[in-house]
Amino acid sequence: MIRGFRRRDEPGGTPKPEPFPLPGDRTVKTGQEFEALLRKAEELLASVHRGGRRQVALRCLQATVVLVPTFILLVTDARRAALVAVLIAAGVLSAVAELWAIRPVVRARERQLAELTELVDILREVFVHLANRERWLPQRVRDARDRLGQFSVEERGGLW
Repeated sequence: MIRGFRRRDEPGGTPKPEPFPLPGDRTVKTGQEFEALLRKAEELLASVHRGGRRQVALRCLQATVVLVPTFILLVTDARRAALVAVLIAAGVLSAVAELWAIRPVVRARERQLAELTELVDILREVFVHLANRERWLPQRVRDARDRLGQFSVEERGGLW
C-alpha cells in the first residue's frame, strides 16, 4: 500500500466512479448499449445534415423570391412604383417564409445538435473504459474510433 492512499475496497478508500448517465437515467454498461447509442448518434447526424440541406434550400428560395422579381423589373425599366410594390410584396413573403418555414427547421436542427452533442460526449467518455473492461479486439476499437471520428469536435466547425 502506498502511504496516504487506500484501496477502493478498504474503508475510506476511493469510491468507484459512477457510470456515465444518459438521457432518461440510463447508463452505458455494455458494448451492445454503446453500439446502439452510436447508431442512434449516426442517425441523428444524418438528420442534422438533412436539416442543414433543407435550411440552405429554403434560404435560396427565399432569396430568389426577392431577387428575381426585382431583377426583372430593373431590366424591363419598370416604373418606380411597381418596383417598390414588388419589393414590399417580396419582403412580406420572405418574412412569412422565415417565420413559417425556415425558423422551425432551424430550431429542430438546433435541438438535434444539442442532443447529438450530448450523445457523442457520453460515447467518448465511456469508449475507452468499455473497450478496456470488455477487452475489445483491436479491429473493433479501430472501427469504433473511426465511427466516433465522424463527429466534429468543434460545435461551429466544419460539420456543425
